Amino acid sequence: MKLPGKLVVTLRWLGFIPGAFVGAWLAWLLLFYGNRIGAQRMGFDADDFIHKLFTEIISNAGMGAAFVYAGACIAPNGRKVVAWILALIAVLLAGFAMFPAYIHQNWWSVVRCIAIASGAGLVAYSLSLEQLDPK
Repeated sequence: MKLPGKLVVTLRWLGFIPGAFVGAWLAWLLLFYGNRIGAQRMGFDADDFIHKLFTEIISNAGMGAAFVYAGACIAPNGRKVVAWILALIAVLLAGFAMFPAYIHQNWWSVVRCIAIASGAGLVAYSLSLEQLDPK
């Protein structure tokens, strides 16, 4: 059964933000647990400071990047504008989360917030330059 074009476009506009959150969550799961399991299988201590720093930066930057990229792929048109809006949402959410983390001196959360904002911004910039093709 083929859905009418207008209905598909409407559903894609309604689903691009939830889809972006789901894509971000899945990317974080794959990167975080894949990195930890891979490090343990190679004999590294997954709780070592450098490895934990690497895992936190990679998994959270990947989460921010996937948030922007998944949302831009789901949106039916205006992908550059959607990418920048999603990057702005990611940066604002990370900034709001960073404030209490900084107040309570939870430095791992501060690193996570910076990584999320950086990943989201870099993918939005790449999409705006058409270096990535979200089709």
